[in-house]
Amino acid sequence: MTTSQIVCKDFTDPNHFQVMQKAAQLMVKNLASSLALVTCKEPLRVSIASHLRVLLSKASVDSQTAETIVVQATNDNLELGCRIIERAAADKAVRDVDTALTEAHRRRLERVDECPLQLPEALILSKHGMRMDQLRIYDDFAKLSNNNAARTQAPMATPTANAPSPVPSAMQQNIEKCMAVLEKIYALTQPQRGLTQAQPVQHMLLQLITHLRSFVLALPPREMESVASALSKPALHRFLTNPIFVSRPEDAATLTLGCEAHLAILEFLCQLPVGGLLQKELTTQTLADPKDVRHPPAAIGLLVRRNVVNISDTNVVICKTLAECRQAAPAQSTADIKWCIHVLRYIIIPATQSTKIPLRELCPALDALRSFPQNHPLCEQVMQAWNELMPLIPASTTSAFDSEQNPVQPQQQQLQQQQQQQSALEPNLQTPTTSLVDLQSQQSVALGDSPALREKSIHLLDEWIRALNQHQQQSNANPGSVSPACANVLHRMHQEGLLKGDDVTDRFFRICIIHSISLSKTKHTPGQADSISYLYIDGFSRLVGALFKITASSSSNSNTPPVPPMTKAAVMTKALSMLCVVLINDSETTAAKLRFDQRPYYRFVVNWLTDLNAPQILQDTSSTLLFTVLTAVANLLHSLQPSNFASFAFAWMELMSHRLFMPRLLGVKPQGWPLFHKLLVDLFKFLEPCLRTALLNDTVRLLYKGCLRILLVLLHDFPEFLCEYHFSLCDAIPPSCVQLRNLILSAFPRNMRLPDPFTPNLKVDLLPEIFESPRIMSVVHQGINKDLKDELDNWIKSHSSTQFLATLPQRLMLPADSRLTGTRYNVPTINALVLYVGMQAIEIMQRQKPGVLSPFTQTFAVELYQFLVTELDPEGRYYVLNAMANQLRYPNNHTHYFSWILLYIFAESNQEIVKEQITRVLLERLIVHRPHPWGLLITFIELIKNPRYDFWNHSFTQCAPEIKKLFESVAATCGSNSPSAETS
Repeated sequence: MTTSQIVCKDFTDPNHFQVMQKAAQLMVKNLASSLALVTCKEPLRVSIASHLRVLLSKASVDSQTAETIVVQATNDNLELGCRIIERAAADKAVRDVDTALTEAHRRRLERVDECPLQLPEALILSKHGMRMDQLRIYDDFAKLSNNNAARTQAPMATPTANAPSPVPSAMQQNIEKCMAVLEKIYALTQPQRGLTQAQPVQHMLLQLITHLRSFVLALPPREMESVASALSKPALHRFLTNPIFVSRPEDAATLTLGCEAHLAILEFLCQLPVGGLLQKELTTQTLADPKDVRHPPAAIGLLVRRNVVNISDTNVVICKTLAECRQAAPAQSTADIKWCIHVLRYIIIPATQSTKIPLRELCPALDALRSFPQNHPLCEQVMQAWNELMPLIPASTTSAFDSEQNPVQPQQQQLQQQQQQQSALEPNLQTPTTSLVDLQSQQSVALGDSPALREKSIHLLDEWIRALNQHQQQSNANPGSVSPACANVLHRMHQEGLLKGDDVTDRFFRICIIHSISLSKTKHTPGQADSISYLYIDGFSRLVGALFKITASSSSNSNTPPVPPMTKAAVMTKALSMLCVVLINDSETTAAKLRFDQRPYYRFVVNWLTDLNAPQILQDTSSTLLFTVLTAVANLLHSLQPSNFASFAFAWMELMSHRLFMPRLLGVKPQGWPLFHKLLVDLFKFLEPCLRTALLNDTVRLLYKGCLRILLVLLHDFPEFLCEYHFSLCDAIPPSCVQLRNLILSAFPRNMRLPDPFTPNLKVDLLPEIFESPRIMSVVHQGINKDLKDELDNWIKSHSSTQFLATLPQRLMLPADSRLTGTRYNVPTINALVLYVGMQAIEIMQRQKPGVLSPFTQTFAVELYQFLVTELDPEGRYYVLNAMANQLRYPNNHTHYFSWILLYIFAESNQEIVKEQITRVLLERLIVHRPHPWGLLITFIELIKNPRYDFWNHSFTQCAPEIKKLFESVAATCGSNSPSAETS
């Protein structure tokens, strides 16, 4: 089961079932045989020895001789028996995993059109299969199995020192065999025969290609990568240099057999499990050549349409080339402009007739054509190409370019139209037809950015991306270093006055963020998943990270590039502030509301958190500076809380609980705790309306599940945080969310060892921790208004006014015009009042008799609690009892005091409904999943065990058979039995 689930998650393409099956077999064989060996060896030894003793006893052999024979025979046959068991376990595991994978493969074929989740690049699984470093894990299982078998079968065999490794020679032989087949294919297509090839030649080519495909598919994953890489280079070279692209480019659709054969080989190699990395290499080799030797556009068009060359990277190259042509002299840019136009023609024109490729990826390139300068000599030719290509684009894509015919409506008018059509929303809803590039440009202009500054910023950003990509493509490049080319771009930015830390820097950052987001994705197409490119997002993130790194290390390293005059904290805080501004404007734009995408903004923040947590940054940067940046991130998240920006909720939750943010912020105590407490309360406030009404659709249910997981992490790693902020956190949770509240109240300090609540005759009042006051960081009396608090303090001091208690129930209710929370009572005020009165009583008792906790010495609190429980209606009484139960936590004087209060009210009350409600408040917290607070268990066990409370004789425990069984079940869980169960 484990193997099949892991393999199904790793392999996403249903076309690679054989590779997935082989990987699963390698893994399950090793795991099953190892598990069988660990579990069977000792039982097998005992079984063999016992059987031998029985047989020898029947043969009348003396005991000493029999024992010697048993030991010798057992040791001689134990390894053999273990090998047999290992083999049987492995064979059965292989059969089981094949069955499971077959069923999973069938289900996957039924859902083949579903889009995979967008993951970071380090975790993403290509549709072509796993990367080589991922496949190597399964290959290592085979090595482990072979090593185990070799040790078992020949434990004394040692290889000679000069013995060559068989793996490299076998791999080399496989590469040579494949290259020989490729040479035969090339030889059959020479000299060029055109389309008049004889049928036997076509048949021979088909046989060779089929043989090559079968041979490569049968290779292990590691060898498959090397063979595919070796085959791709000559096949790509021969395809691109085919004379047909030069002599007859207009007839490129009628390929020669050689061209078609090499194209088929390249297409097959890109579909292999290792084809994702191979496609990147082929794309780089095809598009990253110098300008004077650009490859034929017809060849590039074919490679793009066959998914050998990535269409997104092709779009980026065309956009960059056109941007450079705008700045260059017309004589120098003519060839490049014509090349871009021809490439677009050879991609779009055939694609509209036959193959289906995502033409929306070319929207930025077509935008670049349309916005070409009017004064350029080739402007007429460019616009002619644009007018030629636009009618060939499907309507769902061209709608992104029709902004002149369909301008964006004003926000108020669009909102009214949305409300009118809300009941008729369907998947094919048409959004306002303005391209994202135009929308982002409008946003930049609306924020006051001049066209000159915008053009300069975008040009420098393009240069930075180009220099960064060249640096990353170098095999010996350090991922975190700044290359000389990148340093040169930073120096130019500084000379242009963009990095002074003033308002110009803010505008520069904002323009770069807007431009990066505009190029990250295209217009949403109904019924299709949005594609997104993180090239510019990651590039600008690296720019900010480089500025932060250079600034942080400049004081100690004189070899760093020129440092912009900004403080260390200003780099990140300005970037985060501008990201917040762009997000707010984007989310409030009428056209963007229907298709707001969280992913670019999430990617920005994650990239900056990753840069902030780099080892060199952590080493060179002070803890004060790191906390300043974390504070900026926390303030950003608080400004973008889900209650204000619901469309950012999922990304917001991911960021506030991110492993690079939450542990770092909570690790700075006490400064970081209030910041994260504020974020957690923001999350609870957003979920509160849905949780209070129990209207949970799939989206809210997923958010609730994420909230539970965050609390579980906090309970495990930072329990003191939940202990100190339990009051305000419970205040933000609806009373109906019992499990959320239990997770918070179950926390206890890590240096404390909880006594077992099920210990018989446990004396809670003798525990040393029971006299210590818990640390509460929340301001308890904040929920009580000033007038009520002043009167409450006077009543506690004098205890003479009876008018205060008489008016208290009415003052705990909400005004009639404020009852929007589904209740008539001010629940935060009730929670604050109950805890504040209890804290005052405990404080007075500790001053009078240190080390003694006797609730009878201070009767004002008992009187107030009894009055509220007696005079309030069932709803108000429930909130009061719930507030008391919120203090039943780990061993401390608050837990002991409120446990005694609840039990005292239960024993002294003469109303059955009061006792029933106390039981309900305790029971509803116990019947949910664990964990359960220690004080809650102690209180309920005392209630059902102590004869003083006569719990089992009350009518509400016997009112129905289902209720009686429930009480008996909970009592059995708590280590007690009901009288009926003891009798039976």
